[in-house]
This record gives sequence, C-alpha cells and structure tokens, in this order.
Amino acid sequence: MKRKAVFFVASLLVLLGLLVYQLATFSIFDTNPPQLLRQVDPPKTQQRFTLYTIASNATVPNGIQVREVRAGQEVVVGFFPGYTKLVASSTTDQHVRLHLRDTLGNRKDSLITLTLRH
Repeated sequence: MKRKAVFFVASLLVLLGLLVYQLATFSIFDTNPPQLLRQVDPPKTQQRFTLYTIASNATVPNGIQVREVRAGQEVVVGFFPGYTKLVASSTTDQHVRLHLRDTLGNRKDSLITLTLRH
C-alpha cells in the first residue's frame, strides 16, 4: 500500500511538472518569422530589394515576399503565393528579374520582372 502511494505521488509530481513546463513555454500567437532569401542591389540606382520566404498559417499561404527598402524601411512590393524557392535573380539598369519555383510541383516556374525607378 505504501509503495502505491509513493508511486502515485511521484506520478502526480511528474505530471504537475509537465503541466507547469507547458504553461511556461506555450504561446498562442507563436509565428514563424520571415526567412531572408536574398538582397538584390540593382546597379546605378538607390533602390534595394529584399526577398523573404513566408511560412503559411491560418490566413496567409506560403510564398515569396519582395520588399523594397525606402528611407530605411521595408515596403512590400509583391507577394507570390505558392512559390517557395528563388532559382535565380538578375538585374539590369531598368529591371530586376526573379525566377521563382514551386517546390511542391503545383505550379510552373515563373519569371517575375520588377521595373526600377530612376
């Protein structure tokens, strides 16, 4: 009988410890931050672009987000849902070209062209 009581108390303490641990580390609004893919600095311009992968959640599908850096702040200039890989990028004096791929195979590759301001 005494052995059962010790086992019961030990089990209860372990469960209580697990419960406290879960409550201490749980976050209902835990999100995945965007992952930086690449920074693109077109020649002969003051513009700079940053490309991020965005993980999916309840309201946003996964995809690639393009942001332009303006006055030290990043402004979203495009979001391409479903695309998860940047295959290549190239720059000219007037354009930035992005070759995007869907690694799940649901879409064909896309070539995106962003026109630069001068």
